[in-house]
Amino acid sequence: MTKIVVWERDGLRGPEIKLDYIDHFVARGMRRVYGRCDHCGREPAFYMDVWLTRSGRVLARLWSRSSEVDGESLEIVGVSFTPPVSGKKYKMDELWAPQCLRDEYDNWILSEMRFPAPSV
Repeated sequence: MTKIVVWERDGLRGPEIKLDYIDHFVARGMRRVYGRCDHCGREPAFYMDVWLTRSGRVLARLWSRSSEVDGESLEIVGVSFTPPVSGKKYKMDELWAPQCLRDEYDNWILSEMRFPAPSV
């Protein structure tokens, strides 16, 4: 597998950690626990945001400001995180993105990159 994104630490792994594709969600009332933006040359910027719902669900959105890029919404299941303390400013931690989400993010970026047509 081709890796596009560089991470500081390894992501959580385990057979119980899975991703479910979900419909687009409105993050109102949720807490953003992780976010990143990656640029790949002249391609549009690619974003990953991870959200924690009030009920403890962990949702992720892969998106771009480019209208040519199709976003994805996912739920991360099989993980249990300790929510950050409410109302306190804290550094977002990339551990909120388990390895399966990181792999999906890489695959999504690769699938959305617009490679130039070969010249004849």
